[in-house]
Amino acid sequence: MRSRKDLLHEAAGADVAAMWPAVRSARLFESCETFEEWRSRQPWAVRINDSGEAVVLMRWRDHLDILQIREAWCPARNVARMLENVRAVAKSHGFPKLLSPMLVESAAAPYVEAGLRERLKLASYKAKPASVRRFLPPPGVVLRAAVPSDVGAVAELERGCFSAFWRHDLDAIDSAIPLGRVVVAEDRGEVIGYTLTTLSRGSATLARVAVRPGVRGRGVGRALVSDASEFAVQECAPTLSLCTQESNDASRSLYESMGFIEVPGRMVLAGDAGVRF
Repeated sequence: MRSRKDLLHEAAGADVAAMWPAVRSARLFESCETFEEWRSRQPWAVRINDSGEAVVLMRWRDHLDILQIREAWCPARNVARMLENVRAVAKSHGFPKLLSPMLVESAAAPYVEAGLRERLKLASYKAKPASVRRFLPPPGVVLRAAVPSDVGAVAELERGCFSAFWRHDLDAIDSAIPLGRVVVAEDRGEVIGYTLTTLSRGSATLARVAVRPGVRGRGVGRALVSDASEFAVQECAPTLSLCTQESNDASRSLYESMGFIEVPGRMVLAGDAGVRF
């Protein structure tokens, strides 16, 4: 029988305050107030036990029935017990599939041993923004800041560029426009590409690059990445980071040709058998 202190329960106000330094370090929320406001809408998704182990749970995508352990704070020896707790929560809220946090490869073993399959590896890249090679858009293409009326076009790009697992939902795109820095590439009034660049604690992340398949090879992607690096320079960010699938040779070649350096090691996502990357 599990000890009462081992069971993850919904975090209360004092728990949220205690968790905040770790949540901030993981760059999950911009402020403790934002974290608390988010938790108040889904209190079941922030859990802690009397031993101080904790998890933050989030739906992976609105159109998928996958619950992600967005972040977990527990020793490797207790991962199996934590997953058992989380599976019960997931089931009670209608999620049949579970996804691990983004893990460094060396930390994935306890999750795999506890029943999740190591399914996807990501390569990480980093550059000093000022060192990224600069490229202008091809003739006829204009880069501009996205506005709310672009949401539909960006959502269409998502559907054309990414699998269901990676595709962002319309609401997620809509909320990203005011919170991040979304730039679209436009050709004669038609949106053909976009980027999302975020800032957290001074560092910049290239969170998304998408170019419509039919117009790839014209230099649109290079211009968008170049524009993101210029934004990072303007914000005095010391680094610009990104992740891409290990198997995505075209993406990796693009970043390497622009001056990004591959970070040693791999990041890993482990999921249930029904999770299709």
